[in-house]
Amino acid sequence: MNQPPSESDTPLSGSDLLRSMPQALLVLNDDLRVVQASESYCDMFQTKHDEIVGQMFFEMGCGQWDVPELCEKLKELLKDGLTFRNFRVEQEFPEIGRRVMHLQAVRVRRSGEADQLVIVAVEDRTEEIEARRELTADREWLRVTLQSIGDAVI
Repeated sequence: MNQPPSESDTPLSGSDLLRSMPQALLVLNDDLRVVQASESYCDMFQTKHDEIVGQMFFEMGCGQWDVPELCEKLKELLKDGLTFRNFRVEQEFPEIGRRVMHLQAVRVRRSGEADQLVIVAVEDRTEEIEARRELTADREWLRVTLQSIGDAVI
């Protein structure tokens, strides 16, 4: 008879699991210090896990996340549990240049513990947004060209 695996059969701890996730994820404590980071996050921002764990979220990477609106959203999340999605940050990031990032965050409480954690997912949408801009420019060029041809025929 098959028995469900016990926790001792699970080869990965929670932090190992998080670090191996394909999404760029950060776990923050209720002081907004980094507790964990996925390898994908470290790869995306060309940093090392040990360099960011323990840092204040808003001080990482020369203050790349020090955005007043984002600060307010995270404070609301901690206070009221209001998750947010698709919060856009467009700016110059150290090491990787100008990027458009979309953030999502959720508050979680660990069972049996009073403190709360915030999980922040970061998605780089730069290429998608640049492709849309190019498509819009191409459409406008085509519209003007076709209109000019139509005007020439008349």
